[in-house]
Amino acid sequence: MQRLKRGLYWAGLLLGGGLFLYQLWVGLKGLQGISFGWKSVLQLAAATALMLMVVGLQMLNWRFILVAFGFKIRLGQIFEGYVLSFLPRYIPGSVWGYLSRSEWLHQQHQVPYLVSNVSSLIEVGASFLTCVMVTGLITGPRFPVAVLGVLGLSVASWLVVRRAARLFLLRNPKWQRIGASLLGLSWGAWVGWLLNCLVQWFLLGWVTLLCVAAVGGSFSTQWALAASVFGLAWFIGLVILFVPAGLGVREFAFKNFLQLFLVVPNPIAALAVVLIRLLYSFAELTWLLGALLVKRLIRAR
Repeated sequence: MQRLKRGLYWAGLLLGGGLFLYQLWVGLKGLQGISFGWKSVLQLAAATALMLMVVGLQMLNWRFILVAFGFKIRLGQIFEGYVLSFLPRYIPGSVWGYLSRSEWLHQQHQVPYLVSNVSSLIEVGASFLTCVMVTGLITGPRFPVAVLGVLGLSVASWLVVRRAARLFLLRNPKWQRIGASLLGLSWGAWVGWLLNCLVQWFLLGWVTLLCVAAVGGSFSTQWALAASVFGLAWFIGLVILFVPAGLGVREFAFKNFLQLFLVVPNPIAALAVVLIRLLYSFAELTWLLGALLVKRLIRAR
């Protein structure tokens, strides 16, 4: 089983890494003759700042879930552990980063595997649901109708979670704690949590548009469409488990969606999606180093 796992990992890494490098090559080749000025630098700086905000909001949302389940982990520990616990997604023998996060929570904070795995499922589910909401903003007949749809989905999802907690979780002794925690969530807290996810998609939509413009593409304000495209590519990378962190596959899908829905030229789209991946990794590293620096300064006092 371990050999099969490693074989899948390396097959996925070769496939994804090959696609990633190919897209980088296509993007760099297509940029010959394009001049970059201060405008591109400012757009890149803005995209970096927004990506830092995205990662910060992701960590806050993750802490919200854990607090709801009764585990009050300090923000400094969250900022450090969120990134460190996800590093094994790039290490041979580990297929999905969410599993390594559960291991870290169990060893460092005595969080049961069941609780951490369910929290990861809720995190992914909320991201997917809010991506659907963003898509509704661009496909709805009118903006007010789309906003009402977002509110309706928020209420409906809250009711579904409560119903599932009563029917399935409370009846199983192993799941009772999780069920009780979900029933204890107020509608306001649930909506606030989903609103955090919606803000992340809003920011990611602008990150996408800014990165496209920074590498020579036309600047657009279609943030909701860009966020929907990002979300669809993210989901494809998520479900292909044997490719570490969706590397390459996610970018390949993202590039094609940018061409199809936002009419971005192939080399521009290829380089933009690679840049977005690098910005996300940079944002994760920045939060991690910041947390470690603060931790060291506190110990030095």
